Amino acid sequence: MKTFFVRKISLRAKLIIPFVGIAVLPLLLVTFITIQNLQAVQREQTNDLSRLAAQEAAEEISAFISLHLEVLKNIGTVHPEFAGDPVIRDILLERFLHRSGAFLDIALIDQNGRQVVRKNLVEVITPENLIDVSGTEEFQRVLQDGSYVGPFLLSRGRPVFVLAREIRGVGGDFQGAIIAQVDARTLQDVVTKLLLQEENIHTYIVNQEGRVIAHPDISEVLAERNFSFLALIQEFMSNQAATEITQTYENETGETVLGTGILFNANKELSMAERWLIIVEQPATVALAPVREITQFSLLVLGLALIISFAGAILIANSFSRPIRELQKGAVQIGLGNLDYSFRVHTNDELQDLASEFNKMRLRLKEIRAREENLSKLKSEFVSIVAHQLRTPLSALKWGLALLDESKPRLKKEQTELLLKMTVSNERMIRLVNDLLDVARIEEGRFVYKKTEIDVHAIIKNVLDATKIARDQKQITVIVEKQKLLLPQIFVDKDALTLAVQNLVENAIQYTPQYGTLEIHATRVNNTVQVSLRDSGIGIAKEDQSRIFSKFFRGAQAVRLETEGSGLGLFIVKNIIEAHGGKIWFDSEQGKGTTFYFTIPVSYT
Repeated sequence: MKTFFVRKISLRAKLIIPFVGIAVLPLLLVTFITIQNLQAVQREQTNDLSRLAAQEAAEEISAFISLHLEVLKNIGTVHPEFAGDPVIRDILLERFLHRSGAFLDIALIDQNGRQVVRKNLVEVITPENLIDVSGTEEFQRVLQDGSYVGPFLLSRGRPVFVLAREIRGVGGDFQGAIIAQVDARTLQDVVTKLLLQEENIHTYIVNQEGRVIAHPDISEVLAERNFSFLALIQEFMSNQAATEITQTYENETGETVLGTGILFNANKELSMAERWLIIVEQPATVALAPVREITQFSLLVLGLALIISFAGAILIANSFSRPIRELQKGAVQIGLGNLDYSFRVHTNDELQDLASEFNKMRLRLKEIRAREENLSKLKSEFVSIVAHQLRTPLSALKWGLALLDESKPRLKKEQTELLLKMTVSNERMIRLVNDLLDVARIEEGRFVYKKTEIDVHAIIKNVLDATKIARDQKQITVIVEKQKLLLPQIFVDKDALTLAVQNLVENAIQYTPQYGTLEIHATRVNNTVQVSLRDSGIGIAKEDQSRIFSKFFRGAQAVRLETEGSGLGLFIVKNIIEAHGGKIWFDSEQGKGTTFYFTIPVSYT
């Protein structure tokens, strides 16, 4: 399972960040909203300009087509009067063809769909060239709608489209149609003129398939380029009901543009074979240049505001954090026991009052410490005196009990049992007195260590020999694991370390039930010898583990199992191990045993 650590944030940072946020965030929010609104307005203005340009182009194209449909209507009007005279009819048709400047081919069709006469700017049309067009779309649409605008196409490398108009007699009867090919370069002129008027405006026309039918670059038309991959044209192709489309997209050159498309002949005044979309594009970099300039200026102002607010925040944060750091420094010194440290805060506010109270508290703690040290000294002296006074009568009692023990054969059973109890109690009292004397010497710094080089296994063996009787009584199995490689010698006080190991082993025996186990393992770890003692005893409750090395402390479970005990053993062990430069710790689970570990440096002297 991963553990996540929350990095501590300094008070200075906690003051600076909110201050800068309060100062800058509103300005940032207002700037962001303003820029968004400006961008929306600029886009709308750009779209309006593009819409007007497209509408202008649509009106010009519509006017051109309407004008030439009117010309065809005029031809149809005069046709019945000269229909009987082929010579005059041909001359009249030739004159209309050459004077219009836009017609490339004109044909008169009778009411049955048969070409009566046809004139072409380039070709000579003979009667043998005349055909039946009754089945063509243009003739059928003329019959249906009266007029027709045909699809865009290339004829002899020239862009053209077809215009057709019905011919009716004075009585309104259908007498035929007139069909003409129109030079589509007029569409080129319209989109080119818009480019000349506004150099940043790019205009072109596509049909419903995305094919380019008018472009400032005529090669795009002649190459029959298809722009159906553009987002705006895809929308036009998929949405038949759309009459105006506005989008931001990348054009055929990869440039981001703001594009507006207007459907030509949206009101369907003309009967057309194709749907034409007039597209006006403006580069986004040009169209949104004013917004970009305003954005840059706003960012500059925002940056200056950030710098000013950050500098102000640092000044304010320092005025708060400096005295707090002084208080923290003083608290650390007091925590380390330096009660002579004086808090120096001069801010003329609540922080100075707090520092003053800390100084008062420091003086009170100093007085309390002096009293406690005096009491501790008196207590240690009292314990030492009492222990010395008790040792002599206990030794005399032990000698007397030993004499009585020699008279066992002459004692009754009840007397023998009483003698045994008195001997055990006397030994317990002697052990307690010795522990008290050891603790007194440790606290007073009189515990003298006489160090020699020794093998740790020798100490373990001596302790196990000394505790054999107690182990055998509870039938505890001892397992001593030895490292294959020879352990280095350690420089220790043999008696002191033996006392420490003996306390650990006796605790393990005392709190391990019948038929339990005790495993002892000694190994080298880096530059130390590490010893572990693992028992199968009652374990140590979690709530007791933090106090297990405290003086006179015994866990509740240990007291219930064994009422006798001083609570001094582990205190003595910890002091002996640490006095040799080692460390001691343990792992324990209640009801599953305890493992004590300690290390002794190999090179410690």
